[in-house]
Amino acid sequence: SDPGIMEKLKIWGPTLWPCVLYGSCACLLHLGNKAFFSFWDFTGTFTFPLVQSVVVCSFMGLAATAGLWKLPPIDRSAVIQMLPLSLLGIANTVFGLLGLRHCSLPMYLVLRRMVTPMVLLCEYLCWGNKQSTAVVSSLGLLALGSIVAGASDMNLDIYGYGCTVLANILTVTYTMYMKELSSGKMGPKREVFEIMFYNSFFTVPALGVVSAVTGEFSQTLQYQHLHAVGFQASLLLASSMAIIYQLSAVWCTTKNSPLALSIAGNVKDIVASAGGFFFFGTSHSLLNCVGLVISFAGAYWYILLKARAAIPRADKLVSKPKQE
Repeated sequence: SDPGIMEKLKIWGPTLWPCVLYGSCACLLHLGNKAFFSFWDFTGTFTFPLVQSVVVCSFMGLAATAGLWKLPPIDRSAVIQMLPLSLLGIANTVFGLLGLRHCSLPMYLVLRRMVTPMVLLCEYLCWGNKQSTAVVSSLGLLALGSIVAGASDMNLDIYGYGCTVLANILTVTYTMYMKELSSGKMGPKREVFEIMFYNSFFTVPALGVVSAVTGEFSQTLQYQHLHAVGFQASLLLASSMAIIYQLSAVWCTTKNSPLALSIAGNVKDIVASAGGFFFFGTSHSLLNCVGLVISFAGAYWYILLKARAAIPRADKLVSKPKQE
């Protein structure tokens, strides 16, 4: 066997499983949330992420009690830094859930892939980061496919589209703000698990207030399936999936890079889109399918370009002479 291939497998192998876990968790999360809202006809847009945040906080508290990590202090600097991130996260989650409820799953995932070109545009405007012509072309193809698919969507829902696009804008803002926090440019440098904990911790009271003010909390208490064991088990399972998803995303990012996270996310999209057509009986036209294919082609052209740029780094590590 080729020793070069074996050496590359040793280099790339340990980074593969975090990508597989993240892609699997993200796919199950989207399919599971869509199934939860579709089957139970649950309208708790604020209650759902509130329960998820409570479960995440409880899990991290138990992990700290078991000595797996140390809870960070809740001080003034943490509030000033993390409260805006929590509010962005709440808005992102709420509008994302609204988009997921009102859009077909394949179209929702196509629209969500628009986050990547939006991030690159913001990085260029804010930080001056430039991309090659090929990368810009691949993202342009992705955007074109999204427009074609959306224009011919037989399940067109303007409200759902608007919520999803707004969720994309919030996702970009949330991601860039988190990047500033983790780099230490906005005060004390925050580790990934600190950000996860603070985000969930500040999210709970904020969502609680919003749920009470909007009257959703009282509506949830009157929900007809509230005391059904199946509903409670489904809600707990969906919340637990959010924990695994967040941990897998952190693991994938720390073991690899945002590129690996992007690749795993795009692989997840095609599986989840196929699942949306198969499990949820989504009606679609020929032009809608063509738009989806164009969007996937743009996404995977982008992946191929980035992967080809990353491979030479592995070749350098393989060719590096060993120290005696």
